[in-house]
Amino acid sequence: MDNYYNIDTHVSNSDLGRLQNLINGIDPFSNANMQNIFDFGSLVDCMLLEPENVIYSEKRLVVPSGGDVTFDDQSWARAISMRNAGRKDRILSMYIKNMSAQQTLKVDKFNVEYMGNMFDIPARCKYDLCSTSMRMGADLKTTACTSLKSFKQTIEAMDYDRQGAWYMDLGNLDNFMFIGISKTAVNGNHEVFHVAFDRNSDLYKSGLRKYQRLAYMYKLLIL
Repeated sequence: MDNYYNIDTHVSNSDLGRLQNLINGIDPFSNANMQNIFDFGSLVDCMLLEPENVIYSEKRLVVPSGGDVTFDDQSWARAISMRNAGRKDRILSMYIKNMSAQQTLKVDKFNVEYMGNMFDIPARCKYDLCSTSMRMGADLKTTACTSLKSFKQTIEAMDYDRQGAWYMDLGNLDNFMFIGISKTAVNGNHEVFHVAFDRNSDLYKSGLRKYQRLAYMYKLLIL
């Protein structure tokens, strides 16, 4: 796996998220539960997009930082069930077939405007799925949501809209989709949710406002 998650001078959406947490008085590195959630999400991602990094015989995931993660039987079984749901989903399967997986993009001078101020920052992102020729991208999420309505609400509450706008603008994409696989199985099946948006959508516009503000603060306070 690549070294995308190592320390880098190029600003990522996750860096903006950590800055937001600091502004809110939250230690961005102290929540062990969030790390567990991230590890599980990475496991399902890799099962679908980077299976070479999943050691099935040992219930182990090879992670970018070099410290592999081993999962208990219950978590592993749930991840496999969610993987199977993802494989059966027509839209996700089509995207996997026609798009590049886990592509990293770095832009040395990413132009941003905030309240009439024009500036540039070194920026980066890593797409779960992307096609530059189709100018489309997608991000896979594992979610506690059990309905499309709640997943849409989570996109705004968890600032996924900021991520989507950041990824769209960095890669000059016209369309983006969040694909959520529910962690809860109903009658043995995990629901798969799809939320697509373009530059005219409210989700893009709200995400744009969020990253513009944080990028400006990042430029002033950190770079």
